Amino acid sequence: MSSAVTPPSVPQVTLNDGHSIPVIGFGTGSSRRSGSLADLVGTANYGKDCTEHVLSALKAGYRYLDGAQQYRNSASIRDALKAWGGKREEVYILTKCRRLQDVMC
Repeated sequence: MSSAVTPPSVPQVTLNDGHSIPVIGFGTGSSRRSGSLADLVGTANYGKDCTEHVLSALKAGYRYLDGAQQYRNSASIRDALKAWGGKREEVYILTKCRRLQDVMC
């Protein structure tokens, strides 16, 4: 008997390159800006290990993960993907970098 969850049907959007991604994703955090609404909403995972949250999202059927360099928890996405055991090519990961230099190695 399998304990795998069958992902719900989620609408997809087709990108310019022909790949399709889910329109609903799981966000791993939010930026913190002093004195802004961001300090009050969506900051639960900022700079924290959220591996279990991301793993739970993957098990629940999320296949679109939204992260950012400034959330400081990209290692949680990596660790959750390893623990999940699913196929990496089935997951779309969006990340945002602060500066172009951060992605140019």
